[in-house]
Amino acid sequence: MNRLLRLTSSFRYGSERCELDMEKIAADSSCAAVTTRDGLIEAKAELKTYDGDAYEWVVRYTNIGSQNSCQLTEINGLDLFWPCCTDESLIFESLRGDSCGGDSFLPIREELSGMQPFHLEPTGGRPSNTTAFPYFDLHNANRRLVCAIGWSGQWRLDISRESDGFRIRAGLQDADFYLKPGESARSPRILLMIREGNGDIGDLRRAFRQLELLHYSPRQSFGPDFRVPIACQNFDRYFWNSVPLTGGQQWATEQIQLENIAFAAKCGFDHYWLDACWFKNGFVKGGVGNYIYDAGFPNGLRPLADQIHASGMRFIVWFEPERVQPGTEVDTEHPEWLLIPDDPAKERRLFNLSIPEAAAWLFDKIAQVIEESSIDFYRQDFNIDPLPFWRRADEPGRRGFTENQYVEALYTLWDKLHARFPRMPIDNCSSGGRRIDLETCIRSVPLWRSDTGCSASSPESPSCIWNQNQTLGLSRYLAYQSIASWLPDTNEFRSAMTMGIACDFDAFNPDFNFAQARASIDEIRSLQKDWEGDFYGLTEPSLDPAVWTAYQLHN
Repeated sequence: MNRLLRLTSSFRYGSERCELDMEKIAADSSCAAVTTRDGLIEAKAELKTYDGDAYEWVVRYTNIGSQNSCQLTEINGLDLFWPCCTDESLIFESLRGDSCGGDSFLPIREELSGMQPFHLEPTGGRPSNTTAFPYFDLHNANRRLVCAIGWSGQWRLDISRESDGFRIRAGLQDADFYLKPGESARSPRILLMIREGNGDIGDLRRAFRQLELLHYSPRQSFGPDFRVPIACQNFDRYFWNSVPLTGGQQWATEQIQLENIAFAAKCGFDHYWLDACWFKNGFVKGGVGNYIYDAGFPNGLRPLADQIHASGMRFIVWFEPERVQPGTEVDTEHPEWLLIPDDPAKERRLFNLSIPEAAAWLFDKIAQVIEESSIDFYRQDFNIDPLPFWRRADEPGRRGFTENQYVEALYTLWDKLHARFPRMPIDNCSSGGRRIDLETCIRSVPLWRSDTGCSASSPESPSCIWNQNQTLGLSRYLAYQSIASWLPDTNEFRSAMTMGIACDFDAFNPDFNFAQARASIDEIRSLQKDWEGDFYGLTEPSLDPAVWTAYQLHN
């Protein structure tokens, strides 16, 4: 264990401040617990260590008594003191969250020197939404640290100057609740890597990226041959009628999809991606919350799956189980399972995953569609900020408890899906890349890292530039990620490609250049293995169209 830094997790119980010392846990075992003075709350930490410089832990708080506990507050998964001289500063580096624009995943760098506290939290209860990203670096002349926060809700990071160093705390933004007998809650999961002495923070990031790739990614479930899909996804080009189909045909029909599947096979894709159009009323007509097939799919999705598999491809299908629109199947049959906004007239509800009966029903409904449609890759979207719903549902004196139970229920849902369908990966989408954190990256891949992929590159939305910058930013920490290309030409395709890609090609253009598409797809396929190696950003991200982007994949 690193003895120059004292790594702890802390919380406040009533007026009592409690902490778990990871150094002591590492010396004795991989698991330890403390009990509050009144004997009601057991805080149990589970710790993993890697090669003496990397540590991962999570803390669970359980009421083991027979009466309600006192208030749990100030839950800090990480509580770290960084000693340094009074005239020394500390460099903080991270990324912006996804905002569906040019700022998405741009690097941020702050020199922390004075007494002004530094605070960071995401927007609206989604962990990588707009204002923050749950991966960060700290470094000065004495040491370097890279950290990932695993909490798919409203986390926070606070750094404050003390007389002889800096206090770094990462935890739950909303935590002021008691636990009833038998109830439990948990801290964010923390994964960090520390090295003493002055050195290149980039070297430590690359080592951290390899650690996450090997132990905290879908590679754990699917093995070293797992690859991000090279997928045909024409939804955004055709569904919104930005490019109308000939003869007034509708995108959301079995016949058009079968024709598009033939196009995808001719291009050489390995996945076919059906987005938000297969269920009754679809995405834009208030259909989110329906699991009934739309009229355009009278035979369900199985005919598409059969053709996809016969063409040597795998089938990705979009779901959005947590957001529910009024009048849909879920809203009509089970309104008691829905969290409503402050204004019930607003056309969105949040499915309350923390109700066990509701979560079991939802799992069965999703599993039924997966099985009968022979789906190979489950895509879950989340186009709603859950924080106001969670806060409104909290009982008096239990701020943050609804969120805690909900977030854990999300992990349970995904873990159950993996247990039921062990060869089916999960795609994590949330209006693009607004739900990226350590816990979701353990279980899933962000195939659509930003909704900047929803439109072709233009002077108003130069997605080629934005894609290059997103790759430079996210690839510091993540090997598995992708975004869309709307054209197969070299510049646009290379601007978007990572280990995988989603392609919004013009499938119904009679002059489509298949040779160019196949050449671009062959190129990305030849490089897929290299994305598992070290990533070197050779240029800084820039929104200036005259500035080149360069990076190196070292494998």
